[in-house]
Amino acid sequence: MRQTSSVCSSCGIEYLGFDKGKKCPGCRKLDELTRGEGVVRWFDPRRGYGFIRSEHHGDLFFHHSDLYVPRRSIHPNVSVIFLVERTDSGVQARQVHMNQDAE
Repeated sequence: MRQTSSVCSSCGIEYLGFDKGKKCPGCRKLDELTRGEGVVRWFDPRRGYGFIRSEHHGDLFFHHSDLYVPRRSIHPNVSVIFLVERTDSGVQARQVHMNQDAE
């Protein structure tokens, strides 16, 4: 297979790669760092927050206002996807959704 010049579908820069119309290595790495998958460790609906265990990001705090699930409550061991955000308090999970692709 021969590398060809491709244009990143996300940032528009030209790069050498095998697949046309895909993202460049920089955008793929950025996606890995800003999107995540994990499992809910625990969530306390009275306190309104919980933690997610992620293989790439470790343990992440999340607030109930970032839950995109029915009744803004979720049980432990549920597979989730989320965005990662760095804050003054540390790394947090935002826009937490149940992972529909999980078995």
